[in-house]
Amino acid sequence: MLTLNNISKYYGSKKVLNNINLKFKDSGLVSIVGESGSGKSTLLSLIGALDKPTKGNIFFNKKDIFKDELNYHLNDVSFIFQEYNLIDYLSVYDNLSIIGKKKDILYYLKYFKMEGLKDKKVSLLSGGERQRVSIIRSLIKSSKILLCDEPTGALDEETGKLIMSLLKSISRKKLVIVVTHNNSFSEIYSDQIIYIKDGDISNISGKTYFNKIKKINNKISIKSIFTLAFNRYKQRRKRNILLILAFSIGLISLSIVLGISNGFKSSFDEAEKNELSKYPIIISKYMNDDLNINNNKEIDNNKIYINKSNHENIFTSDYINMINSLDKNLLTIKYDNYTYVNNIDKLYEQTDLISGRLIKDSNEYLLLVDSNNMIDESTANLLNIKDESSFDKVINKKIDNKKIVGILKLKDNSNIIDLNGLICISEFNKDIYSIGIYPNNYVNKEYIINNLNKYKDITYLDYTSTLKSISITLMNGISTILIIFSFISLIISTIMIAIITYINVMERIHEIGLLKSLGIKNIYIKLIFYLENIFITFISSSLSIEVIYLLGIPINKIIYNYTSLNNVLSLDLKHKLIIYSLSILLSILASFIPIRKTNKLSIRDTLRYI
Repeated sequence: MLTLNNISKYYGSKKVLNNINLKFKDSGLVSIVGESGSGKSTLLSLIGALDKPTKGNIFFNKKDIFKDELNYHLNDVSFIFQEYNLIDYLSVYDNLSIIGKKKDILYYLKYFKMEGLKDKKVSLLSGGERQRVSIIRSLIKSSKILLCDEPTGALDEETGKLIMSLLKSISRKKLVIVVTHNNSFSEIYSDQIIYIKDGDISNISGKTYFNKIKKINNKISIKSIFTLAFNRYKQRRKRNILLILAFSIGLISLSIVLGISNGFKSSFDEAEKNELSKYPIIISKYMNDDLNINNNKEIDNNKIYINKSNHENIFTSDYINMINSLDKNLLTIKYDNYTYVNNIDKLYEQTDLISGRLIKDSNEYLLLVDSNNMIDESTANLLNIKDESSFDKVINKKIDNKKIVGILKLKDNSNIIDLNGLICISEFNKDIYSIGIYPNNYVNKEYIINNLNKYKDITYLDYTSTLKSISITLMNGISTILIIFSFISLIISTIMIAIITYINVMERIHEIGLLKSLGIKNIYIKLIFYLENIFITFISSSLSIEVIYLLGIPINKIIYNYTSLNNVLSLDLKHKLIIYSLSILLSILASFIPIRKTNKLSIRDTLRYI
């Protein structure tokens, strides 16, 4: 039962309703009749919890309707508004699907002969057509009370009779309260007529039909929420396109940084497996972690500098046996000014014979010079030769009763590092000074590294890892700087989203009130706005990833021509997910404060907002 106790309503000092006391049965058609300004529409708004009384209370089934307005709007009351209160950018069907089921929508559209207008936007309908859509929306909502504010005002007489007959029919199962100027309709169809004048009840006639109403529990479809958000997104597509482009700029710059960083590491890993793994692993007796020999000191060309070691490797017999057991690799061991070579054939592959002949037995030496025909000073002292000495002065020279029979020169594409001087194939006969191991592929290198790592007290220098570490560190530093600039662009775009969201909220205050009057929770109303922005950022992310894919084709080709690194600009699944997740997170953060405003908007204020 609906009960009004001592209801008064004032707007400022103006009295609109004065001490109204009414009781309504659970069913029947009740008309509220009066002249314009008499207070009948205000009374209807109070009953519908669209406005609050200045004094008094309204109870439905012994519960104050203002204690839980949301549940009251969702399950207990529905409206036929005089102003229609439809969402203009939605179609007829989409307006009705917010609160109704498909079979009910199609039934009432057919009943009112509006099947052909199902997909037409409400903004293109006539006043009478809009009124009928508003009426259908109220009829398909399973509520206990139906409030009608001039439901036949914009209709012709024939349609008006159809509406009143339908309201009369459904009033046998629910309470229907109609505000009308049409006395003839009210006298014909009403079970009870309440006459109101100057804010007071002047007369009540008739008696309502009574029928107990079953409990109703309406639910809002999540699909309807998505439809609202998507249609609103389409309705503002020009504005949204500009926002997508603005947001994409920041995402594209971020994607480029992530793509290059990811692609560079992957390309370097691939290069390490295919080429760089052949660079040597050096194990010297005296190791220094500092690659800068002079420690950045100012160099005096008249002085000799010593690179002091910070670790001394002790080559035990067990360790040397392990080294000798390594096979399928070019293994060199330096002792004094000589170099022991385990696989001389692999050395020949990376050198050219520029004078003399190759080694025939263990009693012969070869002199190895670098690509500039240079040797280290200690080797020159051992051979007792001066700068710019001719090859003839070297060939046939004897060292330890062994003679030099030929001179080898490193090829330009050789990956041999830190190896020059006298080469022999004899067994160890002097103290070991340095060991150089040259893997011929990545698998063998891993095998070698695993064996070397078993000896924790002996350190080594892996040229490939050092080069990779320096390159990746440099790339990470550059990437960090570029990411900071990318984030600045994204922050600006995020602020734009926040501003646009605030504008959207202000533009749709009336719509927000309508949704609240239909019983849609604040969380769902917020979700509509969040979804709109997620649509924008999702499209921006997809656009940026597609742009990176297209840019990657020429950029990767140019980089490959200069560096031989393949697919330097590439995004894997992880980075794509990062871009999508970040963009959605930023859109939610940007929307949070503007969307909070919807919590504070009351139905009574928003429905008056134009």
